[in-house]
Amino acid sequence: VHREANRVCWYGKAVDGAAQRPYLLTQIALPADPDGDSALRTTARIIRMSETMGLLCPGAVATVVDAVEDNGTLWIVTDWIDGTPRGELLAQEGTFNYVRAARVGLELLDVLEAAHGQGITHGELSPGQVFVRDRGSVVVTGFGLAGATLMGRPMAQMPYGSGGDLFIETHGLAGATAYARSLVIYEDEEVLAELAQRCRQQEFPPGSVIASFGSRAAEVHLLAHGRVEKV
Repeated sequence: VHREANRVCWYGKAVDGAAQRPYLLTQIALPADPDGDSALRTTARIIRMSETMGLLCPGAVATVVDAVEDNGTLWIVTDWIDGTPRGELLAQEGTFNYVRAARVGLELLDVLEAAHGQGITHGELSPGQVFVRDRGSVVVTGFGLAGATLMGRPMAQMPYGSGGDLFIETHGLAGATAYARSLVIYEDEEVLAELAQRCRQQEFPPGSVIASFGSRAAEVHLLAHGRVEKV
């Protein structure tokens, strides 16, 4: 179905029933785990996150049926998704028109905002984990994988072009703008202007506290210049 760094998705069917129900099988390489405890925690977390996100965003998050580890490989079984991975769509169809790009970007933002409201981060969002249905709605996969796989967490690469990572999770509406721009032809500026109206520029003097641990954040900050320090 789809292949990207450290991740291969397969089409499969159940063999223990007459219905031959289709499933999406995702194969992911895991780092070395001598005692096996990390793999057990990862599989349990993936199933738990799927259940939680399914309640928060019905129909917009893939339903995990099972997750198992076998010889250093993680296999995630989800209900079949009637859509196409975003990376495959761009390869097949090229850039989206601005209306479709805005719809996809904002629907993805809705899912991530709902997750963040419950203290859940995706952590490994990539083009292959955003499925776009024919009617335009999105389905997100991969919740519960953060920090468990061989992939790092790129935090400084902009998503322009078909191969870039999605930065809506870390940059909120600014990320949605950048994500939309990665889907459209660059001269389509209407959607970018509309999204930009929901962002504002602000300067913080030295020593300002932007966010504190344990407090619910009302805003997402995209650092344009300067640096921040965790204390």
